[in-house]
Amino acid sequence: MVDMVIDQEKGLLIVQVRGVARMITPRQRVVVPLEHVVGAVARPEPPRQLMEHLKTLTGSGTHIPGVLRVGTFIAEDGYREFYALRDGKRAIVIELVQEPFRRLIIEPPSHVNPEDCARRLRDVVVEARSGAGSQGPASRR
Repeated sequence: MVDMVIDQEKGLLIVQVRGVARMITPRQRVVVPLEHVVGAVARPEPPRQLMEHLKTLTGSGTHIPGVLRVGTFIAEDGYREFYALRDGKRAIVIELVQEPFRRLIIEPPSHVNPEDCARRLRDVVVEARSGAGSQGPASRR
């Protein structure tokens, strides 16, 4: 559903929507400075019932219950969230500050373990904040 690239040299997290989902969302890419990432966890995103879905229709996203959820949605707390999910069981929730989105809820490629992906992002964020990232390799993927 997405490619997640961590550019340590530039200090950026880049989330790129791929596949069919690119055709149904106006936002195909989200770029966030690593210092604005405050958390990342792999956790299942429960399917939404029709009434729950109707509450979030004020965003510019596409939600086909049981199939996919991609684009911008307004959460119950009033903040914007970016979704790129097919199977909510493989979701990674990335918490942000000082960004248009409060959360990125994404699904990594099928060959990538969501827990490993979230752990790697957390590790890179800690490394970037400690200043150790400037001494290591320029960019990791």
